[in-house]
Amino acid sequence: MRNDQETRPRASRISSRLESIRIILLALTLLFLPTLSHAQSTLCARVKIEIQQELTLERQAFDAHMEIKNGLDQISLENVGVDVSFSDADGNTVRASFDPNDTSALFFIRISSMQNIQSVDGTGTVSPLSSADIHWLIIPAPGAAKGLETGTMYYVGATLTYTIGGEEHETMVSPDYIFVKPMPEMTLDYFLPSDVFGDDPFTLEIEPPIPFSLGLRILNKGKGTARNLKIDSAQPRIVENLQGLLIDFIIEGSEVNGAQATKSLLADFGDLPPEESAVCRWIMTCSLTGRFVEFSAEFSHSDELGGELTSLIDSINTHFLIHDVLVDLPGRDAIRDFLAKDGGVIMVYESGSVDTQVSDQSDLSSLHLVSQTGKETSYSLSCPVTGGFMFVKLQDPSGGAKVLKEVIRSDGKVIKKDNFWISMTQSQGQSDYFFNLFDVNTTDSYTAIFIDPSTAPNPRVRFTTIGSQRWGVVETTLSLEAEAGMRQPYQGS
Repeated sequence: MRNDQETRPRASRISSRLESIRIILLALTLLFLPTLSHAQSTLCARVKIEIQQELTLERQAFDAHMEIKNGLDQISLENVGVDVSFSDADGNTVRASFDPNDTSALFFIRISSMQNIQSVDGTGTVSPLSSADIHWLIIPAPGAAKGLETGTMYYVGATLTYTIGGEEHETMVSPDYIFVKPMPEMTLDYFLPSDVFGDDPFTLEIEPPIPFSLGLRILNKGKGTARNLKIDSAQPRIVENLQGLLIDFIIEGSEVNGAQATKSLLADFGDLPPEESAVCRWIMTCSLTGRFVEFSAEFSHSDELGGELTSLIDSINTHFLIHDVLVDLPGRDAIRDFLAKDGGVIMVYESGSVDTQVSDQSDLSSLHLVSQTGKETSYSLSCPVTGGFMFVKLQDPSGGAKVLKEVIRSDGKVIKKDNFWISMTQSQGQSDYFFNLFDVNTTDSYTAIFIDPSTAPNPRVRFTTIGSQRWGVVETTLSLEAEAGMRQPYQGS
């Protein structure tokens, strides 16, 4: 180059960039209300709500900097263009793209700032006795590290072109090297129950809502740590309510990895190492009794940080939750797990990232009355001997009139309280109650002890749903559709 023009490239430096990923949860809810005979009939109303969440984490990014100095006092540098190039350690060309949807590239690149030059696409100008300053943001795609813990080296160089008085010039900028370290790769599994319980508008009593949980398990399948991982969420927002149903969904608290719930909208997971997972539960309420019948989720990355090209989320899955349980096996943690039904298959999704199919032995099991002493009643559960996980759901013999206090296996094992419960469903004003048991490596019988509600620790609670505690209001975002009954004048004679 001539002495009166200087090009000063700087080495690309690694930096920490905060990635923002938008998640939208969508569910359809069907709410059932009873019919009043000869007075009113019911009409289903559909309500659609959504929850928007923002997942953030720190990720690798590189800054490529070039300074172009024009030392001429009368002549401008015209038609300035800069082509940034990438190659591997062997000198082979590596693709980088300005397009966030180009998933065939290994790097996303964009101009992050320019001073004293309007463009570097071949139309730029550097005025006499001035310096142009350009920065590019470079973000590697997940496969760029090639799984090497020490990182994979690449070279970043550039070709500068310009004209002086109509004469074309080209300068090759010596490449600098960067090391791309392994990145996280995350799978998100959301869990939501089918049945939720609140007020029945056709009764005189105003029934309080019973909390349930919207659960999430994040699994890091990548080779790198997900650093400073957080999910910020907003309250559920009703986006469609054509029949004007008076219904409300509220998130009342959240917990991370089994810790005490907080009132914050922000779920802070800290650093999530490779091959590990984290669990969050948002405690929710619905003002009316109803049923979720569809549940889905979608996500999108900011195009400014590479969009789909640099995505660190492998997939998002949704599941209908049966109950929060605790896998009772040696070596497992004390964080509750998710018992869910996916189509006709029951699975347990553990907080430690183990997913196992569960045998549904309901049709081969039965409950029989054994004894009744005072306000305590004992039943015998007969079921098949099962290797692995077992689930049983049977009609509650007390019809919801008693509290399930304890379940003891025939070999003396006391079942953990998370793994037995009474559930309820409502349809057309009718309530049905069910005995539920989750266990592993079972015997062929159990003793279930029911007690009168007046002797229970909380006599007002007659059945257990997904949540069992109330928390202060926090903010999250959910997306749902709901159907509910609405009063209509009776048309019959």
